[in-house]
Amino acid sequence: MKKFIWLLISWIFITNCWALQPKISIIIDDLGNSLPRGLQAIYLPGAVTCAFLPYRPHTKLLAIKAHMTGKEIMLHAPMQALEPLSLGQGALRLSMSKKQIDQTILDDIRVVPYAQGLNNHMGSLMTQRAGDMNWVMQAIKPLGVYFVDSRTIANSVAEKIAHKNNIPTTRRNIFLDDQRNSKYIARQFAKLLHRAHVLGSGVAIAHPYPVTLAFLQKELPLLKSQNISLVPISQIIKEQST
Repeated sequence: MKKFIWLLISWIFITNCWALQPKISIIIDDLGNSLPRGLQAIYLPGAVTCAFLPYRPHTKLLAIKAHMTGKEIMLHAPMQALEPLSLGQGALRLSMSKKQIDQTILDDIRVVPYAQGLNNHMGSLMTQRAGDMNWVMQAIKPLGVYFVDSRTIANSVAEKIAHKNNIPTTRRNIFLDDQRNSKYIARQFAKLLHRAHVLGSGVAIAHPYPVTLAFLQKELPLLKSQNISLVPISQIIKEQST
């Protein structure tokens, strides 16, 4: 009996330590265009989350391979930006009707195998519009997926509207590589770890740039020694909602 009690106490202690351990999630966006860079991204050590653009030449193959390696998969959904940028097939635009948004999101999810959630690709215009984002969230809700606000603009309402529609959600805290040099990426990565130590968790978005992939390949195995856990974004969302 005493042995059982000690085992139970030990299990509770380990469980609590895990819950208290700082956690980060790193989402690799823009996957699907390049096969070599996509393979590098999905074979990064640890639980990075892989976000795939719809209808790209290598999206299906890479998403399947990512799933086979245990990575979590997301749809990286193109949304209209302030600038007249090319969004590609599967984009969500302000000119769309609710029915068109419903169908586009459904089709986009279907072409990204194993997608458990989505985040916005660009979207600096659309994510400001409460009405349009409400349509987006209404389209997402029946699919049982989560939404991550990439925060491509400071006054995005996407996360707020997701909450209103009772969709599991969170936001990006750090962009690792909006400047493509190793010193900048290292500073941003340090900010991510600091945030996790202070607040318990942090969410970063990165891209399959050679400099980023090389940095993460080197640094991710060192997280354990810094008492940081790299977890899929769904785990961050789940813990933030409890």
